[in-house]
Amino acid sequence: MTTEPIQQDPADRILEEIGEQGKATLHYSRTRLLATWLAIGLLAMMTGLALWLAVENGKTNLEQTDDIARVANETADAAAKQSADTVAYMKGEQGIPGVPGSNGQTGTPGLPGSGGEQGAEGPQGPKGDTGTAGSQGPSGAQGATGLAGIPGTSGTGQPGPTGPKGETGNTGPQGDKGDTGAKGATGAKGATGNTGAPGAQGPTGAQGPPGTPGPPFTPTTSIAFAASANDTAPSKQVSVNCPAGARASGGGFATVPSDPGIIPSASSPVGNTGWNATVNVLSLPAGTNWQLLVFVVCVS
Repeated sequence: MTTEPIQQDPADRILEEIGEQGKATLHYSRTRLLATWLAIGLLAMMTGLALWLAVENGKTNLEQTDDIARVANETADAAAKQSADTVAYMKGEQGIPGVPGSNGQTGTPGLPGSGGEQGAEGPQGPKGDTGTAGSQGPSGAQGATGLAGIPGTSGTGQPGPTGPKGETGNTGPQGDKGDTGAKGATGAKGATGNTGAPGAQGPTGAQGPPGTPGPPFTPTTSIAFAASANDTAPSKQVSVNCPAGARASGGGFATVPSDPGIIPSASSPVGNTGWNATVNVLSLPAGTNWQLLVFVVCVS
């Protein structure tokens, strides 16, 4: 089984190469870099305080401002040079800066170290946060109008199919009345309709004027008779009528013999032209014959 060599961290490899003296120099360089940036921060704070005091006192000291700017530039240049020396050393472009001597001055940088083999590429770091969108730049000048294009040829497509019938629209307003047309010809006479039901009886009309009196009436009175059989029947009925044209004005009956044992059950007019009577035997001696007579008084 083959064992892959363990990749050494580049920082550890550099520390092994520079030794103890290099470590001390590197520590000193880092300390000096930190002190430089602290001095820059303190200088910026003092500059702001001096400007604020100048504004509060109502004056501006140009000489003091120039001194502050000069010191800030020198401190920034020194910090930049120190940072550049450190970066060059880390890249292997020059040696470790010398340890400060007894006079406090930094020694001459050593010769560039031997270039080591390039280490394996480290894993890709996580994606950084998306930066804020920059402000929109000014609009450019409008370009010249392009040449007009060549008109396209007419299409040769076929008409599409007829769409579905739309919904019925709302009824429009009524138009003005048109002129009266010519009278049409008289149509043929229709068939006679069914006879309607009789109408209700109308009210009684007013009484008419009296008629012309007729000739004086001279009545003629006569009597008509009718008789039943003369036998022993227990019941007998007889009717008699006036002559044609005469009217009955009264009538009656009689029995032969006249006996209380024979009683009538009916005696009345027959219309206005006759008379009728019915008689029953109540008690008579056995074998007695009897007869019913009926008469009517007639007027003509």
